[in-house]
Amino acid sequence: MSMIRYITNYFLRTESYSSMRFVFEMYLIAILTKVVVILLSITAIVVFEPLETLFFGELDDEITQFAGLSWIESLLIYIMIQPFLESIIGQGIPIWLLSKITSSRLIYVICSSIWFTFLHLSVSKVITFILVIFFAGVIFAWCFTVYKEEGFWKGILIATYVHVLYNFTFFISYYVVP
Repeated sequence: MSMIRYITNYFLRTESYSSMRFVFEMYLIAILTKVVVILLSITAIVVFEPLETLFFGELDDEITQFAGLSWIESLLIYIMIQPFLESIIGQGIPIWLLSKITSSRLIYVICSSIWFTFLHLSVSKVITFILVIFFAGVIFAWCFTVYKEEGFWKGILIATYVHVLYNFTFFISYYVVP
C-alpha cells in the first residue's frame, strides 16, 4: 500500500511543476513505464516460454506502426497529427463527458485510459501492447486532467506535447537507430 501512496503523492506533487518540467517528467514516466512493461513481459516469457505469443504476438519485423510509410509520412501522421487527435478523442472528450457526472480524477484517468486503449486495439490485441498503451493513456489522461482547469485546449496541448515526445522517441528508434 505504501507504493501506491508514494505514486499518488508523486502525481499530486507534479501539479505544482512548471509546464516544461511537467511535460518532461510525464514523458520520462511514459517511456519508463513502457520499458518496465516490456521487461516484465520478457521476464514472464522466459519463465513461461509458451506464453511468448500471448505477450508479444507473432514477432515479425514488418509489423510496426511505421511499416509501409516513408519517414516523412510517419512524421506527419504519428508525430504531428495523431497525438493531437488522440488527445481530443482519447482524453479531452471522455474526461469532459465524465466531468458532467463526477469530479473524481481517478475515474477520469482510469476510464479515459481504458477508452484510449480500446481505440488502439485494432493495431494489436497482444497483452504487452495493451498494457503499454493503457499506461501511456494514464499519463496522457493525467496531463489533460491537471491542465484542463486552465482550459480545455490547454489540457489538450499539454497531453499532446507529452504524446508527441513519446511517439517521437519510437519514431527515432525506428528510422535512425539501425
